[in-house]
Amino acid sequence: MKSAYLEKTLKIVSTNDDFNDEIEIINKIEEGFSFEVIEELITENKFSLQEIIELVLPNRTYYRRKKEMRLNSEESDIVANLFNLTEFAEEVFGDKEKAYNWLRRINRSLKSRKPIALLKTAFGRKIVEDVLSRIAYGVY
Repeated sequence: MKSAYLEKTLKIVSTNDDFNDEIEIINKIEEGFSFEVIEELITENKFSLQEIIELVLPNRTYYRRKKEMRLNSEESDIVANLFNLTEFAEEVFGDKEKAYNWLRRINRSLKSRKPIALLKTAFGRKIVEDVLSRIAYGVY
């Protein structure tokens, strides 16, 4: 059974109907996502270009990837995780706007850091996901 987050990620990175399970998304990550997913992160998930540059692609790399129209596997993995995490935040808060406001606010449980600032690394994303899980289950 696919999670809602995986469903959303699959929908965004999919180009055909056969692309419908976790192994296929791993294959797509290894191949590298189309640059269009970055544009989707900016429009659909309300990340600013500056946040994308800080979280996924440094400035020069951003423009190089835009020209090449393809991300590498490491960048694609970060993007897939960002999609999943933001979908989870939206589910926890029940509202896209509330989720993104939470990501950008200083959080005491993160030692007064903004959750979005921790999304640069896999470990940071895991910490943010754990905090969201605690909020979802009322253990905050």
